[in-house]
Amino acid sequence: MAKVIFTNLWRTFFKSLYSELLFWMAAIIFAAAFSSYLFNSLRSEPFPWVWPGQIEAKAPIEDLDELDRLLALNDTLLLDARDYRLYQLGHIPGAISLEADKAYLSPPLFLISLDPNALVVTYCSESLCPLGEKLAEIVRGWGHKNTRVFLAGIDGWLSAARPLEQDPGPKPQNIDD
Repeated sequence: MAKVIFTNLWRTFFKSLYSELLFWMAAIIFAAAFSSYLFNSLRSEPFPWVWPGQIEAKAPIEDLDELDRLLALNDTLLLDARDYRLYQLGHIPGAISLEADKAYLSPPLFLISLDPNALVVTYCSESLCPLGEKLAEIVRGWGHKNTRVFLAGIDGWLSAARPLEQDPGPKPQNIDD
């Protein structure tokens, strides 16, 4: 009889301990999430609440007619987010190479002298390539908020039988290089 009473007390004790432990774990997780949200919302430029692969293009450029119209403007800068070796093989005429996969501590010189309100268009190989949007986020972080992504990329340009420029000149130098 004493063994049964002791066993029941033991089970009751651990069930209540387990329930209390779960409650406090949930409370700590909630407090951490709430404080993260609160402090992030107080930042002048809050961190995005998405993984890098979930970032969607802000006002993407989906067709060549729109890209042509934007490139006709005098203050539009076109940036190629691909590797510099691919840029050398051929790029959209007028584009400047700025590899999205590099770690930049500061913007390149040509971006420092550019009007912060000027339109910056980035592109990559094709619509599934994330480098165009990654570069757009980097450029937005440098203060150029008017940055858009040409989703079709170089493949969309070539599928419309548009010519490529293959005279890349010297590789653009970064302040950090």
